[in-house]
Amino acid sequence: MRILFADQFSDIGGAQRCFLDLLPAIEQRGWVVKAALPGNGALVSRLDSVPLSSGPYRSGSKSPGDALRFALDVRSQTHTLSELLSQENFDLVYANGPRILLGVALAVRGRVPILFHAHNLLDRSYSAALTGWIARTRAARVIACSGFVAAPLRRYVAPAKLQVVHNGSSDLGYRRRSFERPWQIGIVGRIEPQKGQREFVQAAAQVPYARFLVAGVAACSRYFEGIQELAQGLPVEFLGWQEDRADLFSSLDLLVIASQQEGLPLVALEAFSAGVPVVAFRGGGIPEMIQHGKTGFLVTERTAGALAIMLRKLMQGSPAKLSEVAAEARVLWERSFDITHYRDRMMEALARTAAQML
Repeated sequence: MRILFADQFSDIGGAQRCFLDLLPAIEQRGWVVKAALPGNGALVSRLDSVPLSSGPYRSGSKSPGDALRFALDVRSQTHTLSELLSQENFDLVYANGPRILLGVALAVRGRVPILFHAHNLLDRSYSAALTGWIARTRAARVIACSGFVAAPLRRYVAPAKLQVVHNGSSDLGYRRRSFERPWQIGIVGRIEPQKGQREFVQAAAQVPYARFLVAGVAACSRYFEGIQELAQGLPVEFLGWQEDRADLFSSLDLLVIASQQEGLPLVALEAFSAGVPVVAFRGGGIPEMIQHGKTGFLVTERTAGALAIMLRKLMQGSPAKLSEVAAEARVLWERSFDITHYRDRMMEALARTAAQML
């Protein structure tokens, strides 16, 4: 089978890593992947790719300029993808984000089935409705990474075409921590407003006896510059993109997920596998994977102050309790979030999607 993979980013974040984690299973099956990607991020060097228009767009609400740029991007995307589909025989198009989905649907015109992988909530009704229209009018299926992400889609996408497949992660090597000063507390992910690095750095100013590590690519330069300015004089280090995930997680005592809403963050699963307790804002798909006090710790109020209170509480509490939570999270990872479970379900979804045109 030949797969055309289209993404709205070429930097590597959680959504892109989900596909890279799937790639060994695709290649083992003898299937071939070609990619259409914007920019020159790290993903370009990983895949055989052609350039594609997409953004950049600012996070949160979109400006009129963003809307105009999106319309122009869709036109360009449609042209590029149509040319690729005319030149080469593909069995499936894998759309890895909502900003690329419309261009894919217009280019395909019913010739090739589509698998749309939804990693984040489509919080605008027209986005969910558009996804439903594509599912009805094209040979398309939708994969949602969590029940939270699937919820608004259920109104528009038939149950037979919508499936929840939780993310999975590789085993980074479980290690029992001693939890001694100075604690190493990290936040890992693309640096952009909805990921919560600002709240993380603000919390750092309120938590003594700890070092704070920020790992990830800056998706929004203005936001990143603001975070760096906010971190001046604080024990905060910016690590950039970290390719060696096992090494990164082996250095952490706690992982913070300060996103306002997450589908099902891959970094939490990596922390589970490595024995790093997770502290996360309660919201999105997080409660589907973290039970407070058992497999992690949830912060109900999504503020820097509330996060700092939780971090101080854990640092002043029992190391044995943290070790117990880390061990329970590791058991959960082995049972439900090992990479093998994810690959098996995704490979089945790819095969079923492609078979719709047979």
